[in-house]
Amino acid sequence: MDIDMRFTAVAIPLTYLGFAALERVPGLQFRKSRLLRPSFLTDVGWYASAVLLTLAFGPTIQGLARVVEAAGIPTLASANLSLWVLVPLAVALYDLLTFVSHRILHRVGWLWRVHKVHHSSRVLDWLATTRAHASEHLFRGLPAQLVLFAIGFPVEAVALGISVYAAFATLNHSNLRLDLRFLEGVFVTPRLHRLHHVPETTDRNFAAVFSFWDRIAGTLVVKDTAPDEPLGVPGEVDSYPQVWWRQLVEPLRTSRRRALAPVEGAISLERS
Repeated sequence: MDIDMRFTAVAIPLTYLGFAALERVPGLQFRKSRLLRPSFLTDVGWYASAVLLTLAFGPTIQGLARVVEAAGIPTLASANLSLWVLVPLAVALYDLLTFVSHRILHRVGWLWRVHKVHHSSRVLDWLATTRAHASEHLFRGLPAQLVLFAIGFPVEAVALGISVYAAFATLNHSNLRLDLRFLEGVFVTPRLHRLHHVPETTDRNFAAVFSFWDRIAGTLVVKDTAPDEPLGVPGEVDSYPQVWWRQLVEPLRTSRRRALAPVEGAISLERS
């Protein structure tokens, strides 16, 4: 099968467009929403930044993997496994790696300020999947790809695995009313992931594909969400900026403000 990482550049946009088309069917919508909803261009901007980062760092990642191969380190490439085995393994490992990094994004202060961009979506749909700060891609997605290549997954398995992962991520951010509860023992569904974007349950349901990662970690919560349930950054649902360029600088602006707060407080005490 002649597949390389360029496959994802076609498969992922087609996946987005497929879900966008399904969301235009009124009977399938979880909540009423139009295609050109508020902050549409913001999410387009974040998608463009993700594409640019992939183009910039993709060759470097594959190059580092070739260094591992040239060094003679035993990898999966020498096992001669079928793609039918390698692709599910790639999906599972990629999902586990991003699950761990996702939890870290919620635990470490400056990383959470970066990750807030993703949680700032007031509505979930096919395009909300793309809302993630460029720094988050550098921390979460690209290193996970590097691990897959370094272990020895062939390019075909990585490309197909990431495409499957992206399809799940798009499904779970989609504005589709689908009853997939029968899958939740193994897989993440829109019902489960929607809870991750509800402020009260933001620290639950971190996985994108397999629900058992959250079950093992004790972070799984299972319940319904009302269509009119407010979504967004905890404590900043109505105040977090929704314009792309403001979101781009918001983590830096917030970090600077927090860094200056003790200094300003000391000056105020000195003056008093």
